[in-house]
Amino acid sequence: MEIKNIQTPKELLSQYMRDDSVGNFAGIAMFEKLTMLQTVPDSFIKTREVGGKEIPYVTHEFAEKALNFVFNFRVSNEIKNSKIEEIVLPSGKKCWEAECMVEFTFRLEHEEEIKRTVFSSHRLFPNPAITRGDTLKSAISKSWTVVARTFGIGSNLAKMEEQAYRQAEQDTQQEQPPKKNFSNSAPY
Repeated sequence: MEIKNIQTPKELLSQYMRDDSVGNFAGIAMFEKLTMLQTVPDSFIKTREVGGKEIPYVTHEFAEKALNFVFNFRVSNEIKNSKIEEIVLPSGKKCWEAECMVEFTFRLEHEEEIKRTVFSSHRLFPNPAITRGDTLKSAISKSWTVVARTFGIGSNLAKMEEQAYRQAEQDTQQEQPPKKNFSNSAPY
């Protein structure tokens, strides 16, 4: 789909993010593209429940599109290291946990490169529709959001997420006060 009559960089970004309308984004200065992407519009923010609280996040698709917009589709990645293992959580439930180290290469217009290496992980509970490999695929997908953050993409989301996690932690601490033993018979 060709983009017609788009006048501002912000309109170009909006059309690409919402409608997948691809254009040549090289005419927009990188600092301007990064500035526009520091604040994620509410329509792209999703939530998931963690510890009874709704935690905001963006999908890896959003992060990948944002990075392709900034670097004009000159992005590549390589998995440097990965592992998948079955773990048992404190609740007794078993799940798969995948960890990966991914190196991203971002090419600038004059063939200069920016390299960023990030670590990502993901836990997945077994069910008939998934395999252990899906856990690793999810960790790799998540690496896109991790590397996007290194460029300041979604800075507003990072603050919202931090506040939500802090509130969840405070609520958990208030619900279950720590048990203390002040007796002299406690072993050293």
